[in-house]
Amino acid sequence: RANPLDLFIPITLARKKVILVGDHKQLPQLVDQNILEQMESSNDTLEGFEQLKTFMESSLFESLWNYLKTERNDGIDRTVTLDTQYRMPQKLSDFISRNFYGDEAHIQTGKDSKDCIHHVSRYTKKNGECKCAVWENVDSKESGKISKTNEEEAKLIIKRLQEIIKETDESIGVIASYSAQTRLIDKMAQSDAELKKKIDCKLLAIGTIDAFQGRQFDI
Repeated sequence: RANPLDLFIPITLARKKVILVGDHKQLPQLVDQNILEQMESSNDTLEGFEQLKTFMESSLFESLWNYLKTERNDGIDRTVTLDTQYRMPQKLSDFISRNFYGDEAHIQTGKDSKDCIHHVSRYTKKNGECKCAVWENVDSKESGKISKTNEEEAKLIIKRLQEIIKETDESIGVIASYSAQTRLIDKMAQSDAELKKKIDCKLLAIGTIDAFQGRQFDI
């Protein structure tokens, strides 16, 4: 990851070309809500605020992408979309393609469907088809001010992990949005002898979204 200030120096030193790699569809600009509220209160008109809000929510990468894609009519392609992924099942890939990219690009799947077979009975249909994603509702509230925890969610995750490791030796990744939640789950997992073995053998990892960037697990 890099912010504009990190990029300015290498961009100015480039002799022939600059190659920026990113994805403004899945990783949009993050804007502090407090800043937006201050901007709204200091603007005289709603129209003025909306213009500033649109500007703030557009990253440098997105601005350059749109400029090079639509405003440079010299016949030279300066933007490229990678359209094949090799990390997830077709159903998940289609969901991401449809909801993030729409008509702009259809993301193909280069992963063999046989590589998406798991051996967890809870997440296998009666016809033998493996479910690639499951939603489990936890009726409880988060606690904490900045980094939040949800104890009931953590307990359910531990319960599911205990079930899964009885059926498979596949690698498992547990991802949570808050570091406090990952610490809670890890503490619970470390207190279970079998789960601790999986952690020690690198077959079970617990971390935040940022910590898992570039990593891959079977489940």
